[in-house]
Amino acid sequence: MNNPNHSKAKLISGTCTAVVEGDEDLKHFEGPPVHFYLDEDLNRWFISALTEPVPFGHHQQIELILPNEGHVIDKTYEIVNEWGAQGKANASWIKRTSHTFRPYTASSGSVKVSLDPAKETVHLTFHFKAQSGTRIVTLTKGDMEVEGTTKRRKANATGSVTCDISDAVNRAYRSMETALTTQPASGSFPAHISVWSREFVPAPDPHPFDYRVVFNFAEGLVPGTYNFSSDNKQVRAFVFDLNQNVAWPSESGTITLTSIPDFETLAGTLSGDFDFAGTVRLADGRELRIKVGNGKLNIEK
Repeated sequence: MNNPNHSKAKLISGTCTAVVEGDEDLKHFEGPPVHFYLDEDLNRWFISALTEPVPFGHHQQIELILPNEGHVIDKTYEIVNEWGAQGKANASWIKRTSHTFRPYTASSGSVKVSLDPAKETVHLTFHFKAQSGTRIVTLTKGDMEVEGTTKRRKANATGSVTCDISDAVNRAYRSMETALTTQPASGSFPAHISVWSREFVPAPDPHPFDYRVVFNFAEGLVPGTYNFSSDNKQVRAFVFDLNQNVAWPSESGTITLTSIPDFETLAGTLSGDFDFAGTVRLADGRELRIKVGNGKLNIEK
């Protein structure tokens, strides 16, 4: 069981711009960095930026994940789809509204990096192609400069997330990995505890899969029953099918929390029961719906 990681508390600042090609609604990205931190367990840098939320409209997020190789100047990393590949980078573009969440995972591209851990600065120039279901976007002329790292606490966790998933996915989900983090406000959602869980079987197994069930709980939440909805600012949940590049947000349902960890230290147990449903629309017009039932959370750092 690991202790939380405490990053330095220098205020994060900077800029990010890119050209978006292949999306019917969005053509340009311009927004401030929201995260820059080193995940010491994974030994990788996480850097992301977010456009300003538009009421009833779209906003975007770009995330780049880099190997930790110390102080580097103008080093180019290939962007690949394989998560955590040695010496390679990962990236994603996320299209969001107040009630939808659609991540596009990068399959190819590159990022040139100048990163100084001592000064807490990074400059990135990048381009990549990303896919969500059958939809493809290309980001070009990407440029991001960041100073300061995100104040963040992280703890690997014991316990489990279990539930039964039906409709588009039929699975008795039983998490194999779990983690708790505190996250600053992002888009329309306030500062929160994020609960991450994963169940997977990697290739070369003949039937590989990689599912994630993730929850966000706003700071200050107390035990009780909360309703899921597309624009809820107290609780949100997501199911990800990483092999199919599909994500379902919670659009309806409830969660009853019987205990919640301390927001500052993550000490204490997170426990509760939940059910929810969500729908995602594919590029060909099909809608994929899932239902999540018999859900149970029982996690502590």
